[in-house]
Amino acid sequence: MANLAVMTVLLGEGDAVILDRLDHASLFDGAKASRARVFVYDHASPESLEKVLKRTRNYSKRLVATDTLFSMDGDLAPLTQISELTRRHGVWLMIDDAHATGVLEERPGQAEIVMGTLSKALGSQGGFVCGPKALIDFLVNRARPFIYTTALSPAACGAALAALDIIRTEPERRKKLVELSARLGGELRRQFPTNSKFIAPDATPIVPFWTGSAERALEVSGSLQVAGVFAPAIRPPTVPKGECRLRFSLTSNHTPEDINLLLGALTHNLEAVS
Repeated sequence: MANLAVMTVLLGEGDAVILDRLDHASLFDGAKASRARVFVYDHASPESLEKVLKRTRNYSKRLVATDTLFSMDGDLAPLTQISELTRRHGVWLMIDDAHATGVLEERPGQAEIVMGTLSKALGSQGGFVCGPKALIDFLVNRARPFIYTTALSPAACGAALAALDIIRTEPERRKKLVELSARLGGELRRQFPTNSKFIAPDATPIVPFWTGSAERALEVSGSLQVAGVFAPAIRPPTVPKGECRLRFSLTSNHTPEDINLLLGALTHNLEAVS
Protein backbone atom coordinates (compact mmCIF):
# COMPACT_ATOMS: atom_id res chain seq x y z
CA MET A 1 0.00 0.00 0.00
CA ALA A 2 2.90 2.36 0.70
CA ASN A 3 4.37 1.68 -2.75
CA LEU A 4 0.96 2.25 -4.31
CA ALA A 5 0.62 5.54 -2.40
CA VAL A 6 3.96 6.93 -3.56
CA MET A 7 3.66 6.01 -7.21
CA THR A 8 0.07 7.04 -7.75
CA VAL A 9 0.72 10.46 -6.17
CA LEU A 10 4.05 11.27 -7.84
CA LEU A 11 3.47 9.85 -11.31
CA GLY A 12 0.83 9.98 -14.01
CA GLU A 13 0.30 9.90 -17.75
CA GLY A 14 3.31 11.22 -19.62
CA ASP A 15 5.73 10.11 -16.91
CA ALA A 16 8.03 7.08 -16.75
CA VAL A 17 8.78 4.64 -13.94
CA ILE A 18 11.83 2.41 -14.31
CA LEU A 19 11.97 -0.88 -12.39
CA ASP A 20 14.41 -3.71 -11.82
CA ARG A 21 13.12 -6.90 -13.46
CA LEU A 22 12.97 -8.65 -10.06
CA ASP A 23 11.41 -5.83 -8.06
CA HIS A 24 8.67 -6.76 -5.61
CA ALA A 25 5.19 -7.18 -7.08
CA SER A 26 3.92 -4.18 -5.10
CA LEU A 27 6.28 -1.88 -7.02
CA PHE A 28 4.97 -3.19 -10.32
CA ASP A 29 1.37 -2.85 -9.11
CA GLY A 30 1.98 0.72 -7.98
CA ALA A 31 3.69 1.58 -11.26
CA LYS A 32 0.80 0.24 -13.33
CA ALA A 33 -1.79 2.00 -11.18
CA SER A 34 0.02 5.32 -11.64
CA ARG A 35 -0.71 5.25 -15.41
CA ALA A 36 2.93 6.14 -16.10
CA ARG A 37 4.84 4.24 -18.76
CA VAL A 38 6.66 1.31 -17.19
CA PHE A 39 10.20 0.40 -18.26
CA VAL A 40 12.20 -2.54 -16.95
CA TYR A 41 15.97 -2.97 -16.77
CA ASP A 42 17.99 -6.16 -16.31
CA HIS A 43 18.27 -7.35 -12.76
CA ALA A 44 20.84 -5.47 -10.68
CA SER A 45 22.49 -4.10 -13.83
CA PRO A 46 23.62 -0.44 -13.79
CA GLU A 47 24.60 -0.82 -17.45
CA SER A 48 21.08 -1.84 -18.43
CA LEU A 49 19.60 0.92 -16.27
CA GLU A 50 21.74 3.55 -17.97
CA LYS A 51 20.48 2.43 -21.38
CA VAL A 52 16.87 2.82 -20.21
CA LEU A 53 17.64 6.23 -18.70
CA LYS A 54 18.99 7.41 -22.05
CA ARG A 55 15.92 6.05 -23.87
CA THR A 56 13.51 7.83 -21.53
CA ARG A 57 15.10 11.25 -21.37
CA ASN A 58 12.11 12.92 -23.06
CA TYR A 59 9.53 11.93 -20.43
CA SER A 60 8.14 14.67 -18.17
CA LYS A 61 9.08 12.97 -14.91
CA ARG A 62 11.02 9.80 -14.22
CA LEU A 63 11.36 7.64 -11.14
CA VAL A 64 13.70 4.67 -10.70
CA ALA A 65 12.56 2.16 -8.09
CA THR A 66 14.42 -0.89 -6.81
CA ASP A 67 14.37 -3.31 -3.93
CA THR A 68 17.36 -3.02 -1.63
CA LEU A 69 17.35 -6.70 -0.69
CA PHE A 70 15.51 -8.83 -3.25
CA SER A 71 12.91 -11.00 -1.58
CA MET A 72 13.22 -14.16 -3.66
CA ASP A 73 16.91 -14.25 -4.63
CA GLY A 74 18.42 -12.78 -1.48
CA ASP A 75 20.87 -10.55 -3.33
CA LEU A 76 21.45 -6.82 -2.98
CA ALA A 77 20.90 -4.01 -5.45
CA PRO A 78 24.07 -2.10 -6.42
CA LEU A 79 22.71 1.04 -4.79
CA THR A 80 25.88 3.13 -5.01
CA GLN A 81 26.07 2.78 -8.79
CA ILE A 82 22.31 3.20 -9.23
CA SER A 83 22.34 6.34 -7.09
CA GLU A 84 25.19 7.81 -9.11
CA LEU A 85 23.28 7.15 -12.33
CA THR A 86 20.00 8.65 -11.16
CA ARG A 87 21.71 11.80 -9.91
CA ARG A 88 23.65 12.19 -13.13
CA HIS A 89 20.45 11.91 -15.16
CA GLY A 90 18.37 14.08 -12.82
CA VAL A 91 15.99 11.27 -11.84
CA TRP A 92 14.52 10.49 -8.43
CA LEU A 93 15.47 7.18 -6.86
CA MET A 94 13.08 5.22 -4.66
CA ILE A 95 14.18 2.13 -2.76
CA ASP A 96 11.95 -0.57 -1.33
CA ASP A 97 13.74 -1.34 1.92
CA ALA A 98 11.15 -3.81 3.22
CA HIS A 99 13.48 -6.81 3.49
CA ALA A 100 16.56 -4.78 4.44
CA THR A 101 15.26 -2.62 7.30
CA GLY A 102 16.87 -3.76 10.54
CA VAL A 103 19.01 -6.28 8.67
CA LEU A 104 21.56 -4.23 6.72
CA GLU A 105 23.79 -1.42 7.90
CA GLU A 106 22.50 2.11 7.37
CA ARG A 107 23.01 3.50 3.87
CA PRO A 108 22.50 7.28 4.16
CA GLY A 109 22.01 9.56 1.20
CA GLN A 110 21.55 6.96 -1.54
CA ALA A 111 17.89 7.63 -2.39
CA GLU A 112 15.40 10.47 -2.26
CA ILE A 113 12.55 8.15 -1.24
CA VAL A 114 12.77 5.14 1.07
CA MET A 115 9.79 2.83 1.56
CA GLY A 116 9.83 0.23 4.28
CA THR A 117 7.67 -1.97 6.45
CA LEU A 118 7.23 -2.52 10.16
CA SER A 119 6.04 -6.07 9.53
CA LYS A 120 9.23 -7.98 8.79
CA ALA A 121 12.36 -7.48 10.90
CA LEU A 122 10.45 -5.15 13.24
CA GLY A 123 7.78 -7.76 13.92
CA SER A 124 4.83 -5.37 13.85
CA GLN A 125 2.64 -4.16 10.95
CA GLY A 126 2.26 -1.19 8.65
CA GLY A 127 4.34 0.56 6.01
CA PHE A 128 6.28 3.82 6.06
CA VAL A 129 7.83 6.30 3.63
CA CYS A 130 10.88 8.47 4.34
CA GLY A 131 11.89 11.46 2.25
CA PRO A 132 12.02 15.27 2.08
CA LYS A 133 9.44 17.07 4.23
CA ALA A 134 7.71 18.48 1.15
CA LEU A 135 7.24 14.95 -0.18
CA ILE A 136 5.86 13.65 3.12
CA ASP A 137 3.42 16.57 3.40
CA PHE A 138 2.30 15.91 -0.17
CA LEU A 139 1.72 12.22 0.52
CA VAL A 140 -0.19 12.91 3.75
CA ASN A 141 -2.56 15.20 1.86
CA ARG A 142 -2.85 13.39 -1.47
CA ALA A 143 -2.13 9.66 -1.08
CA ARG A 144 -5.44 7.81 -1.13
CA PRO A 145 -4.02 4.56 0.36
CA PHE A 146 -2.94 6.65 3.38
CA ILE A 147 -6.00 8.89 3.69
CA TYR A 148 -8.52 6.05 3.41
CA THR A 149 -6.71 3.52 5.60
CA THR A 150 -7.44 2.95 9.28
CA ALA A 151 -4.59 4.13 11.49
CA LEU A 152 -2.26 1.62 13.11
CA SER A 153 -3.23 0.45 16.56
CA PRO A 154 -1.27 1.82 19.55
CA ALA A 155 -0.01 -1.71 20.22
CA ALA A 156 1.46 -2.00 16.71
CA CYS A 157 3.12 1.41 17.02
CA GLY A 158 4.52 0.54 20.43
CA ALA A 159 5.89 -2.78 19.19
CA ALA A 160 7.58 -1.08 16.23
CA LEU A 161 9.16 1.61 18.44
CA ALA A 162 10.47 -1.06 20.81
CA ALA A 163 11.93 -3.00 17.90
CA LEU A 164 13.66 0.12 16.61
CA ASP A 165 15.24 0.62 20.04
CA ILE A 166 16.54 -2.96 19.95
CA ILE A 167 18.04 -2.43 16.48
CA ARG A 168 19.82 0.72 17.66
CA THR A 169 21.10 -0.62 20.98
CA GLU A 170 21.84 -4.27 20.17
CA PRO A 171 23.91 -4.29 16.95
CA GLU A 172 25.24 -7.71 17.91
CA ARG A 173 21.95 -9.18 16.68
CA ARG A 174 22.63 -7.94 13.15
CA LYS A 175 26.23 -9.16 13.32
CA LYS A 176 25.07 -12.62 14.39
CA LEU A 177 22.51 -12.70 11.58
CA VAL A 178 25.17 -11.88 8.98
CA GLU A 179 27.44 -14.61 10.37
CA LEU A 180 24.64 -17.20 10.31
CA SER A 181 23.69 -16.18 6.76
CA ALA A 182 27.27 -16.51 5.56
CA ARG A 183 27.57 -19.93 7.19
CA LEU A 184 24.36 -21.26 5.66
CA GLY A 185 25.20 -19.96 2.19
CA GLY A 186 28.73 -21.33 2.39
CA GLU A 187 27.62 -24.77 3.54
CA LEU A 188 24.93 -25.02 0.87
CA ARG A 189 27.48 -24.12 -1.82
CA ARG A 190 29.91 -26.72 -0.48
CA GLN A 191 27.44 -29.56 0.04
CA PHE A 192 25.19 -28.91 -2.97
CA PRO A 193 27.47 -27.44 -5.67
CA THR A 194 24.91 -27.84 -8.47
CA ASN A 195 22.66 -25.45 -6.55
CA SER A 196 25.37 -22.97 -5.61
CA LYS A 197 24.96 -20.73 -8.67
CA PHE A 198 21.50 -19.76 -7.42
CA ILE A 199 22.74 -18.63 -3.99
CA ALA A 200 23.62 -14.93 -3.87
CA PRO A 201 27.19 -14.04 -2.89
CA ASP A 202 25.84 -11.51 -0.38
CA ALA A 203 25.46 -12.70 3.21
CA THR A 204 21.78 -11.95 3.66
CA PRO A 205 19.11 -13.82 5.64
CA ILE A 206 17.21 -14.79 2.47
CA VAL A 207 18.83 -17.91 1.01
CA PRO A 208 17.10 -19.59 -1.97
CA PHE A 209 17.45 -23.28 -2.74
CA TRP A 210 16.58 -24.09 -6.34
CA THR A 211 14.23 -26.97 -7.13
CA GLY A 212 13.02 -26.11 -10.65
CA SER A 213 9.53 -27.59 -10.64
CA ALA A 214 6.68 -26.77 -8.29
CA GLU A 215 6.17 -30.46 -7.59
CA ARG A 216 9.74 -30.90 -6.38
CA ALA A 217 9.55 -27.72 -4.30
CA LEU A 218 6.44 -28.98 -2.53
CA GLU A 219 7.96 -32.44 -2.05
CA VAL A 220 11.17 -31.16 -0.50
CA SER A 221 9.36 -28.58 1.60
CA GLY A 222 7.09 -31.30 2.98
CA SER A 223 9.98 -33.61 3.82
CA LEU A 224 11.80 -30.80 5.62
CA GLN A 225 8.73 -29.95 7.65
CA VAL A 226 8.56 -33.55 8.88
CA ALA A 227 12.17 -33.10 10.01
CA GLY A 228 11.29 -29.95 11.93
CA VAL A 229 12.27 -27.32 9.34
CA PHE A 230 9.71 -24.88 7.95
CA ALA A 231 10.89 -23.85 4.49
CA PRO A 232 8.01 -22.70 2.25
CA ALA A 233 7.86 -23.83 -1.38
CA ILE A 234 8.04 -20.73 -3.58
CA ARG A 235 6.19 -21.27 -6.88
CA PRO A 236 4.11 -19.35 -9.45
CA PRO A 237 2.86 -16.66 -9.39
CA THR A 238 5.52 -15.59 -6.87
CA VAL A 239 8.28 -16.78 -9.24
CA PRO A 240 8.10 -17.71 -12.94
CA LYS A 241 7.33 -21.27 -13.99
CA GLY A 242 10.48 -23.41 -13.89
CA GLU A 243 12.13 -21.15 -11.27
CA CYS A 244 10.58 -22.72 -8.17
CA ARG A 245 12.62 -22.90 -5.01
CA LEU A 246 12.65 -23.15 -1.27
CA ARG A 247 13.38 -19.94 0.60
CA PHE A 248 15.33 -20.26 3.81
CA SER A 249 14.86 -17.18 6.01
CA LEU A 250 17.11 -16.70 9.01
CA THR A 251 16.63 -14.58 12.12
CA SER A 252 19.04 -13.51 14.81
CA ASN A 253 17.38 -16.00 17.15
CA HIS A 254 18.47 -18.96 15.04
CA THR A 255 21.54 -20.88 16.13
CA PRO A 256 24.34 -22.88 14.47
CA GLU A 257 22.49 -25.97 15.66
CA ASP A 258 19.44 -24.89 13.67
CA ILE A 259 21.58 -24.63 10.54
CA ASN A 260 23.01 -28.08 11.21
CA LEU A 261 19.46 -29.42 11.52
CA LEU A 262 18.56 -27.91 8.15
CA LEU A 263 21.67 -29.22 6.43
CA GLY A 264 21.16 -32.67 7.90
CA ALA A 265 17.57 -32.77 6.71
CA LEU A 266 18.62 -31.71 3.20
CA THR A 267 21.35 -34.34 3.11
CA HIS A 268 18.86 -36.99 4.24
CA ASN A 269 16.65 -36.02 1.29
CA LEU A 270 19.57 -35.73 -1.14
CA GLU A 271 17.87 -37.72 -3.88
CA ALA A 272 14.92 -35.34 -3.88
CA VAL A 273 16.95 -32.13 -3.99
CA SER A 274 20.01 -32.99 -6.08
